[in-house]
Amino acid sequence: MRQTMSDVATHFVKSKAFDTIEWRVDQAGHTVQSGLIGTSPPQGRGIYRIYSMTKPIVSVLALMLVERGYFTLVTPIAQFDPNFANMRVLDETGRIEPACGLITIEHLLTHQAGLSYDFSRGCSVAPYYRDMGFLEHADRDLTEAMADLA
Repeated sequence: MRQTMSDVATHFVKSKAFDTIEWRVDQAGHTVQSGLIGTSPPQGRGIYRIYSMTKPIVSVLALMLVERGYFTLVTPIAQFDPNFANMRVLDETGRIEPACGLITIEHLLTHQAGLSYDFSRGCSVAPYYRDMGFLEHADRDLTEAMADLA
């Protein structure tokens, strides 16, 4: 059975993974699908996590900063946030062990940093994100979120 976006959103709202899910799909300048499931936030007060849509914007800005000499592609992100200086990884046997290197700007830009989401099916790291409730705490600031992620 093929699920619609509405079906998936309804499942996540009913399971209390999210209070509200709102979506809109545009193609060739026209809205082809949109919807809202859950309790709509007060006008102008919603916090929207756009996840993958930020990647092209942030990537271009990061490369502009590389061009201007602020950092290189091999600069460790621990230089900007010390929480990432002592990373641990999940090895192929499922054990957590110290990482053999630091996450770099290039790792982030090429999706090789080992970061994921708690809803990624088949991802061995996803249960750890769920256990810590990483996505459930959208009200914390970026500093707190990065400390939890690290």
